[in-house]
Amino acid sequence: MLDEFGFSSAFRYGQKKGQRANNKLNKQTYLFFSIIFLILIVI
Repeated sequence: MLDEFGFSSAFRYGQKKGQRANNKLNKQTYLFFSIIFLILIVI
């Protein structure tokens, strides 16, 4: 439940950042956090 909540909140944060300034840096940052959350879920 904690991982799911953290992933959804990070997803919302990534969407807000993407809408505010849609550039490569924000996309790379969002992808980076997504990979970290996926690794945490797998472990």
